[in-house]
Amino acid sequence: NSLQQLPRIAIQLQKLAKEFDMLAMYFIDIDDSSSSIIATLSLSCSVFAFAAGSVLFLPGFSVHETLAPFTSQSGVCSRLVQDLVLRMWKVDPEICEKLNILVKENESLNCFHLQPRNQVLGVCGKVKVLLSICSDALSCIYGLQNQTNSTPEEDIVSLITKSCRILLSQGIMKWMQIPFGIPKYFFSIRPCVGAELFALSSDSSKSTPNTIVVEQGFQLSLDLCLQLKNIQQRRAPVRITKLYCLLYSKLAYHTSTQQSETNRNQRYCYSPWRDEDLVEMS
Repeated sequence: NSLQQLPRIAIQLQKLAKEFDMLAMYFIDIDDSSSSIIATLSLSCSVFAFAAGSVLFLPGFSVHETLAPFTSQSGVCSRLVQDLVLRMWKVDPEICEKLNILVKENESLNCFHLQPRNQVLGVCGKVKVLLSICSDALSCIYGLQNQTNSTPEEDIVSLITKSCRILLSQGIMKWMQIPFGIPKYFFSIRPCVGAELFALSSDSSKSTPNTIVVEQGFQLSLDLCLQLKNIQQRRAPVRITKLYCLLYSKLAYHTSTQQSETNRNQRYCYSPWRDEDLVEMS
């Protein structure tokens, strides 16, 4: 049944929307135009995720067998609505109020205390088209909720299938009218923006050049310096207020070596692990 596949499609579209969010967040010097294009793409995925998941909001329609283990139908509804509200709260509060009411009918949840996700979106032609698709999805859900109460049980599935097919096909036709934007940030030649982390032992008397060593059971004091590379101040003034550094280290292994054939005394030489095994940072 094609209806049983819609919740899976909705979840995949919601994941894609969050991947677009991460794409915009990874690059700290991204320009406003490229950021706005990515935000519009993520909003598009979120809107179509809600439209595809409209069957989840219909009473008496169960899709538990198509959901992942330990995933409830009401939980998926809440996540779809919450993701959409976070993106549109600054753009169209009226639609967000309707979405919030729709969620409360399934599960008590208020999304409005959360911080909006998109700060760069404004009410432009592209966003108006997506708002129109969202309004159509809301109208479809409320219309089906009213019709299913007076429709014979054997005709409900065909009614829902027809309504969802019309909703999605019309939504795709509207979405195709939006000019496709290309984030030029990813297609311009520029130095790679990044950062270098320098770690030095605070105890200079016991430190060795290019080596940081501490005996087991003793405290290691480090001086950390993070240096940003290829940041253009005019385009992206960066000011770091907090820095979180997670270091993961392993014990060095030791091997015994003989000083000479006549001397049986052994001395232990400690060698570090390979760099990729010694330190992992996030």
